[in-house]
Amino acid sequence: MIFLMKPEAARMKSELKQLIILAKDSLCVLRLAFVFKLAMFVGQMVSNALVPDHQGSMDDVEMKTYRHPQHDLVTETLLGGCDNWDSEYFIFIATHGYPFLQTMAFFPLYPCLMWLVGRTLLWPLSFLLPDRSLFLVAGTLVNLCAFPLAAAALYLLTLSVSRNQRFSLYAVLLFCVNPASVFMSTVYTETLFSLFTFAGLCFLTQRYSWGASLFFSLASATRANGIVLAGFIGYYHLHRLYQNTSISKSLTFRTLKFVGKAVVCGVQCLVVVLPFLLFQLYSYWKFCHLPASRGEGTYEWCQRSLPLAYSYIQQHYWNVGFLRYYEWKQTPNFLLAFPGLWLSLSTLYSYCCGNTGIYRGLKGSCFGTLAYAVHLVFLVGFGMLNMHVQVLTRFLFSSSPLLYWFAAGVLCDALPGLPSSPPSSLSLTHLAKPIVTSLLPPFGYNQSRSLHKAQLIVLYFLSYVVIGFILHCNFYPWT
Repeated sequence: MIFLMKPEAARMKSELKQLIILAKDSLCVLRLAFVFKLAMFVGQMVSNALVPDHQGSMDDVEMKTYRHPQHDLVTETLLGGCDNWDSEYFIFIATHGYPFLQTMAFFPLYPCLMWLVGRTLLWPLSFLLPDRSLFLVAGTLVNLCAFPLAAAALYLLTLSVSRNQRFSLYAVLLFCVNPASVFMSTVYTETLFSLFTFAGLCFLTQRYSWGASLFFSLASATRANGIVLAGFIGYYHLHRLYQNTSISKSLTFRTLKFVGKAVVCGVQCLVVVLPFLLFQLYSYWKFCHLPASRGEGTYEWCQRSLPLAYSYIQQHYWNVGFLRYYEWKQTPNFLLAFPGLWLSLSTLYSYCCGNTGIYRGLKGSCFGTLAYAVHLVFLVGFGMLNMHVQVLTRFLFSSSPLLYWFAAGVLCDALPGLPSSPPSSLSLTHLAKPIVTSLLPPFGYNQSRSLHKAQLIVLYFLSYVVIGFILHCNFYPWT
């Protein structure tokens, strides 16, 4: 009996040791991401102080009547660059709720968290700050906490599917300086959405589909495109059904297995899309049912067979729709989105070509990388055909881990000097040195294609970080 227990004890000891190492590495990633987030915070503060504002972003007449006074001097100095464009809507909703139809385009989880933090953790500040400043601080604090967690979730997800620490570290490092960094440093939903998306995918790779569906549900309560994540749930169950149902099983067994999987899959997908459906139901009740019960006029969309407020708002207020953005005057915005589109298409091309040098060992996932590729194809197609195209950058980089995997693979192939030690034994200097030295003049000193591609990716990421903070934080058109 003792001899039988020894292998089991050794296995448990080994698993415990691996768990401790993983916890240490995750804490290191948290610290790394927190340092980058603080650097971004300083960046917006400097940009806001040195560059004069262009214009205000909240131009809706109804909402201007609710506009709060300007921030106090301290808040304006520290966080003035975080309160621009869509950020104003989230602060407005946290303060007033949803009094106007236009505000229903912004989903409730993030402003609810802002309100909760502002009224609990930051309650003492409510005696010193106006609500607008209070909820600006609250929204910034939520993102400050969510960003390191999102980085840790991406690290665990990447490590789970690649079994490669160096590859995983550089995926995280690229996430910390991704082209949408300015939106992850201001009062926007991208950080929170990335956290829930990466955490859900991480659970799914460990075959915890219920946990994944709950995180995806939180994502769809944060942004409308969260409902797309239900596709991962569906693909996961189809893949499991294909793997577990062998030909030798009886037809009855396979039928029962299929029905059971279909029911579970349906329920989990419903969990994912439920926040979206409930929010649309609330919109209908507030802006259609209540006015009609009082004998007041209602909106045109209330009479539709499928009265979705979200699609109507996007079309009516922001002219969002199929090919509506394809106008000559929007050429600058297409140029702005082009690098992100190029990187996405390069990622998909590399996947289709089976470039194992880039996707090193990514078949450790419970369904390989096919689901991630299909997800990215949908995001690119929908974004290019139906959205304001300048939104494509933050739309993609807050949703698809495949972009970071492709870019990290390029860096790993081009920079063989990258450290291979565990994250807990590395400093930021160790991580950044190979990248920095590769970009020192003369640019492209080694004309190998892989190095040149790595240099372009790093320059794209860093330049969008700098330009984004200069423009977005001062009301220039970088949305």
